[in-house]
Amino acid sequence: MLPQISLSLGNAQIHIHTYDLFIIISMVSGLVMAGIQLKNMNIRIKTVYLICLLIPISFLIGARVLNYVINYKKYTESGIPLFIMKSGYFSLYGGIGASFAALIFVSKKIKLDYLQLFDYLTVPFLLSFSLMKMGCFLNGCCYGKITKSVLSVPLPLKQQSDVDASALISTIFGSPEIRVYPTQVMEASAALLIIILVLAGKYFFKNNSHNIKGARFAVSAALLSLFRLIILQYRSTSYSFIVLNIFYPLLYMAIIIISLAFLCSRFGFFNLNFFSHSYKDDSTYTHKDRIIEVWHNIKRSNTSK
Repeated sequence: MLPQISLSLGNAQIHIHTYDLFIIISMVSGLVMAGIQLKNMNIRIKTVYLICLLIPISFLIGARVLNYVINYKKYTESGIPLFIMKSGYFSLYGGIGASFAALIFVSKKIKLDYLQLFDYLTVPFLLSFSLMKMGCFLNGCCYGKITKSVLSVPLPLKQQSDVDASALISTIFGSPEIRVYPTQVMEASAALLIIILVLAGKYFFKNNSHNIKGARFAVSAALLSLFRLIILQYRSTSYSFIVLNIFYPLLYMAIIIISLAFLCSRFGFFNLNFFSHSYKDDSTYTHKDRIIEVWHNIKRSNTSK
């Protein structure tokens, strides 16, 4: 772990916090890729700029608000203001929820297909998230529970000192005495795996993508929530019992269920009016017709290789 990078420029010493650096890198890379992806929607450049500006603002506000709510006692006891100008104190799903709501609102106002928009933004978000988690790993935050597993890594220095109540251990970088699950790397790896699966699915279903708008986003939402539900069991957190054992598990399971219901609806297993806005307008186009068309397109795709 490398919480700080020190550089020498002449007689001057420059210290760069890796967490702040990776937050900037993750946001810039995600927004650049999002801008490139949004051009494929053939929308005006002003709209692209609006969306790229809206995403980080809504995300940061939502992530901070949720973190404040679930850690209210910590904020009040420590005298930490809600909108402190400091990196950290963020909760991922608060940011996702706020961005999700803001993008739907803007899409309806300017008449964009929000399902297609979410599809285009899925991979940029996952890439940004993966980079952000690597920043957490280098910084030594968001680490896992103490373990003797072969997959473990040394607990960061400051935390080792706190746990051991010994000043001596803080002088030994990477002491094997206290090791933890690298949950940050687990989450980053999960995001990269989802990117691979999404891109593979995009290629596999390239001939019928017009019938499954939103599927890329829904699959990613379900998989990310599933991975985070599993990894939550290995994380070391200061959350209350209700937040850790009730709120987050219920949130992840709700997203998984809604995503699966959406996918089933899109592929024609049943109809949910809420999810039907991008289907063909022909009322004679039944669920069975959708399944048959998807299947025929897959067969054509395979035979043309």
